[in-house]
Amino acid sequence: MVKERIISLDGLRGIAALIVIMEHYLLAFFPFLMMDSVIFSEGITEPMKLTFTSFSLLLNGNSSVAVFFVLSGFALSYSSFNKNKRYGVNDFILKSLQRYVRLLLPVLSAVAFTFFVFLIDGYYFGLLVHFTQSVNSDYFLVAPNLIDALYLGFIGVLFEGDYSYNPALWTMRIELLGSLLVFALMFLCSRMPVMARMVLYFIVSVLFITTYYWAFVVGMALSDMYSNKERMAKIKNIKWLVWVTLPLSIYFLGFTLKGYDTNEMYGYIYEIFPMASLEGQIHVAGAFLLLLSILVSDKIAKLLSVSLFRFLGKISFSMYLIHYTVMASVSSYVFLWMAGSYSVVTSFIIACGIVGLPLTLLLSLFFTRIDGLSIKYSKKIKSLLTILKNQLSSCQIVRSN
Repeated sequence: MVKERIISLDGLRGIAALIVIMEHYLLAFFPFLMMDSVIFSEGITEPMKLTFTSFSLLLNGNSSVAVFFVLSGFALSYSSFNKNKRYGVNDFILKSLQRYVRLLLPVLSAVAFTFFVFLIDGYYFGLLVHFTQSVNSDYFLVAPNLIDALYLGFIGVLFEGDYSYNPALWTMRIELLGSLLVFALMFLCSRMPVMARMVLYFIVSVLFITTYYWAFVVGMALSDMYSNKERMAKIKNIKWLVWVTLPLSIYFLGFTLKGYDTNEMYGYIYEIFPMASLEGQIHVAGAFLLLLSILVSDKIAKLLSVSLFRFLGKISFSMYLIHYTVMASVSSYVFLWMAGSYSVVTSFIIACGIVGLPLTLLLSLFFTRIDGLSIKYSKKIKSLLTILKNQLSSCQIVRSN
């Protein structure tokens, strides 16, 4: 049996969250760096398009989302594979309820935070995107309503994919449904030999390859592989493997369809495979290869396990959920206030680097406590269901007597 928690993957999660935040800030404040057109500054004729360089991975939020989903597929199934546990119908129901509670409190807190900023009229995102000519929409145009906010928190975000209060919440429905897919597959996999499971992963991956749910399946396949100590040792002994998987993962995760016609690194891929959903598929493949690289390389795992990355991993979920609200309110206000007297670069550094990001980190520490409560309460679901089952059994015995 191998260890329960893989610290390096927490570090990866923290880095991925930072990449998402960086991309959102640049798309809103410096859109000319991210798009294949010259906007925002008439004096710039040949802008440095960051997303079209070999460093596009560092600013590709979509690829980081794929990493999140592959990590979820891995983490949700790892404990069961590690313990060689046989899944039943009751386990599927229990895990599903636990997952809903696990996601519910963080989503509710994010919606509540957004609702509060609505009430104090604290959003300046519309003015910001008009000033910077960003292609981002002004998402914060809905009229705040307590009933709507409660509905979104409990149902709308997780079951309907409604992210009208917070654009970052678009991933939560996929996270919930992808989790249910993993639990359903665990029910089947716990009754199947290894080779049959691999065939199942392949079939389900093909069925869901045009969606992000494919990421959960490949993450689960990695978890299945990693939980077998002997099998993993053989894979680690392939010394050249990481030298292939790591460069490929970086290349795939940096892929973007923005400006593909002017991007020498990726344009030919789109010409060969002109598919609208190609970007997400390549990102998932890159995320799979990246996790594989980390799992087979002790050096990469050690690098991602340093204190800073572990800290970011701990607060990554909270950072992801609240960063857009901070950006659209405080950061936007500070930027617009300063832009009239200072250069755009100076205004951005202060509004985002000195105010926005530190505030996001600080608030994340508070929201991480709520995240901790969601984990605590989700674990109590099992005992509550056991009590309920015993009470129902007692009632049936009383009635029969």
